[in-house]
Amino acid sequence: MAQQNIESTYENQNWKDYTSFVHSLKSTSRTIGAMKLSKLAKEMEDAGNAGDIETIEMHQNELLNLFSIVKYSL
Repeated sequence: MAQQNIESTYENQNWKDYTSFVHSLKSTSRTIGAMKLSKLAKEMEDAGNAGDIETIEMHQNELLNLFSIVKYSL
């Protein structure tokens, strides 16, 4: 569900909710020890808070790929 929320808000350019969802991903990832994913989610959260859509667009696929890897490795 979280991945779908990130994808949906990205596609709809709903940056406020997108930022909220990557914030949650950052925290959850840190809790389970997925530090690389947590770090990238923090960068995406910071970009969302700053209105830096270019950074979000540059790293969206990387975020989703890493998210999938972590999710399927659990």
